[in-house]
Amino acid sequence: MSSAATDKAWETLGRVDPYWAVISNDAYHGRRLTDQQLAAFLKSGADHVDDIWRTCRRLFGDDFAPRRVLDFGCGVGRVTLPLARRVDGVVGIDIADSMLSVARELLERNAVTNVQLVKGDATLSAIRGPFDLVHSVIVLQHIPPAPGLMLVRRLVELAGDTGVVVL
Repeated sequence: MSSAATDKAWETLGRVDPYWAVISNDAYHGRRLTDQQLAAFLKSGADHVDDIWRTCRRLFGDDFAPRRVLDFGCGVGRVTLPLARRVDGVVGIDIADSMLSVARELLERNAVTNVQLVKGDATLSAIRGPFDLVHSVIVLQHIPPAPGLMLVRRLVELAGDTGVVVL
């Protein structure tokens, strides 16, 4: 599948079934989840961030405390939200405006104001580093190999000399 076709597919998924598109679990089908389903969905993102912090503190020491984070392929904000609760600022980037719209609603509903949501392109041209933490999960497998490798190089570049990259 070409990058353009992949981008179009994500835009459609974001409009039709955004939560299920992020985690393909039948409990997350449908644009409007019950409060309980949404809480479980968001808890999975918070648990993921907890795991990142534990691992990074084990590897880099207890003073691991990123201030500026990039969440590549942020989708509806499942991981962006708990990241924002731990750091000074997050840049969430996604290729699908429809996903960014759902993320914006989620952040507003949770009164989170330290996140900038950005529409991505093939070179992440709108993103300026460095970031203390660059994060991407369950995203890269959806990108064809050649452009995916270029994006990984760019993500590493955005971490600068001292940032941590979690893919």
